[in-house]
Amino acid sequence: RKYVHGKFLREMREKAREIFGGKKCRSRSLDFTFTADYLELRNSDIVMNALTTKTYTDKKILFDDSVTKFNLKLKDQERVLLLSENAIYNVKPPLTKRCKVQRRIPIQDVSRISMSTYGDNFIAIHIKEGAEDFKRGDTLLSMTRKTEFVATLMDAAAALNHTIDLHFDDRIRARLYQNELEVQVVEDASLPPREEQLSLMSKVLLKVSVGAELGSRAPVGKQ
Repeated sequence: RKYVHGKFLREMREKAREIFGGKKCRSRSLDFTFTADYLELRNSDIVMNALTTKTYTDKKILFDDSVTKFNLKLKDQERVLLLSENAIYNVKPPLTKRCKVQRRIPIQDVSRISMSTYGDNFIAIHIKEGAEDFKRGDTLLSMTRKTEFVATLMDAAAALNHTIDLHFDDRIRARLYQNELEVQVVEDASLPPREEQLSLMSKVLLKVSVGAELGSRAPVGKQ
């Protein structure tokens, strides 16, 4: 069982190379060993009981980690991100006594994933039109293990015969309810090589400045 899990993680790393190679400055994360269960929630009765109810029928956690979610006013919120074989879960920490699910997004309701070409941590998960939860809009996150999450999500989508488009643009746009938000990612040579700096420019625009090792000096170049 341990061997099978290790084989799966190695396959996810290779899938990530296929997805990001030549498109995104993300080389170092492609060399890391993928772990997937970063918060050790797979054996948590509290979490699994929340995922296996009459409403939700998920049986396993493919990925879990702490992330930062941005709301419709670009205010940051601490969250736990769970990926099961069927859905993405936005959970409010802590998970000591209960697992409070803030939002469940079926994988088949995800139309597109948007990221910049730089090595920043931002990602937008877009909801397809016509989905039951479409009015709530997209999900905007900052997460350090984005590469692994996306590779695992794409694999889970393929298992459901669902296709998720990947969009690379240094202006990441997301719709939250009626608000059209934008994350603008730029390189700033004055910053330390691997630093990421956030500047709220307005209620709907967040500027993300990155050092050179997350941009032009990253081994994985842009096309």
